[in-house]
Amino acid sequence: MRGCLQMALATLVAGVTLQGCDLIYDDGGECPQTEYLVSFLYDMNMEWADAFAAQVRSVSLYAFGTDGVLAYKKTEEASAFSDQNMDISDIAPGTYTLVVWAEGEEATEGSWVYSSATLGSTTLDELSCSVNCAGGEADFNLTPLFHGMAEGAAFAELEEGGTVSVEVDLTKDTNSLLVMLQNTSGEEISAEDFSFEVTDTNGSLSYDNTPLGEAVTYRPWAAYSASAGTDDDEDDSTKGGSSSTALTKDGDDTVVNTAIAEFSLGRLTEDSDARLRVYNSDGDRVLSIPLVDFALLVKGYQNASLTDQEYLDRQSSYSMVFFLDEGGNWLSSTVIINSWRVVLSTVDM
Repeated sequence: MRGCLQMALATLVAGVTLQGCDLIYDDGGECPQTEYLVSFLYDMNMEWADAFAAQVRSVSLYAFGTDGVLAYKKTEEASAFSDQNMDISDIAPGTYTLVVWAEGEEATEGSWVYSSATLGSTTLDELSCSVNCAGGEADFNLTPLFHGMAEGAAFAELEEGGTVSVEVDLTKDTNSLLVMLQNTSGEEISAEDFSFEVTDTNGSLSYDNTPLGEAVTYRPWAAYSASAGTDDDEDDSTKGGSSSTALTKDGDDTVVNTAIAEFSLGRLTEDSDARLRVYNSDGDRVLSIPLVDFALLVKGYQNASLTDQEYLDRQSSYSMVFFLDEGGNWLSSTVIINSWRVVLSTVDM
């Protein structure tokens, strides 16, 4: 009986040694610890360079177990990271699907609304992120949003201790769009005489960054009139103008008058029916174009190896210049997109 008791005590001590080596360690040395890190990379941009440190300010990480249920979550400021690594050493060893939503420098407080995430009950397909817009309209500058996902992320416990690191690549989900109207008659033009909108169905994004079909109307967060002049004494080759540019004489300068609207948009996808529309003060439509189709017009030969979706995910800034005749109608033969002059044959109005 006494031998059985001694054996039981020996088994109990061995168990403590294996499962709680911070209490008892055979050789008296330090207990080997396994550190779990998630590293972040944001090079999904047109510069093909990691801009995480420059653009990301906070990160929210969600870890779902093999059963698809939320097992771990953590939100932390990027400034607290060491070499762009989030320490999640308090996660239980296992294999997870990691989903990340990250934000950049705050442009508008509360730009995004995240679905509730409850440990032990929220499932992967219940996780989403939405534009915080009342009545389905967003007329503010969105805080930059980033998404990342890693499936099969394995965090094993190392017998000898050490570090297990899993990388998550980020994609930027927000886009800036500048729309410029120029009057070829040379007359002054006012942004107040026009209304601008972009409609899309990307108001909410799923855990895997795909739009959930929620309709949203984006309106400019800034709209204004502007003009620029060039010195008439300069040689024509330095003016940067063309037969399509709206020019008027003003003293010694040649003046370009424009109406400008700036939008902040959610993620653009290749199968999206996003549409840009402009109306005049009478409510008549000046132009209506499929935004994604026009954005892809200047993808160019240099980016031919990219899929359309990768190009849209890398390119987060767009500018489009449209020319109006003296009646305020769009001259649909030419448009300038990201400084590329595009000559159009037919346009889907």
